[in-house]
Amino acid sequence: MLKKHWISFALVILVILFIWENSLQNDISSDGFSLMITQWLSPFLYQLGLTGDMWSLNRIVRKMAHVFEFSVLGGCLYIALNQFNREYAGLKVIAIGLAIAGLDECLQLTSVGRNASIRDVAIDTAGVIIGVVIVQLILSIYRSISHKS
Repeated sequence: MLKKHWISFALVILVILFIWENSLQNDISSDGFSLMITQWLSPFLYQLGLTGDMWSLNRIVRKMAHVFEFSVLGGCLYIALNQFNREYAGLKVIAIGLAIAGLDECLQLTSVGRNASIRDVAIDTAGVIIGVVIVQLILSIYRSISHKS
């Protein structure tokens, strides 16, 4: 069982390192990569009714990427903490996620051409909350199915 705990915490650390590695990229590298993703996603975005020039779509994609990576962090962190203490695990994860988001924005200040944004901290924290809710729903469904068996 202890091995399982370490695996979940190792996964959390890997997700944090991935997030922070992205924040350490300079503005040209970061924009270049997200523009490539935006160009690939643009046909789908247009079908969803998201219109505008490539730079506007790129901004949406960048914010969606923040939500996605912090949702993954929130879910993984919830699984890791929930193994030890279920009491207020969701709130603890949100607080830790907020701190990681704040540190993430501070890291961006060290990258050429990047800046920090309170709005991004809020977006990142919303992602953490989404991740926690998704994992809680999955665990709830799993528990209700396993109790019926």
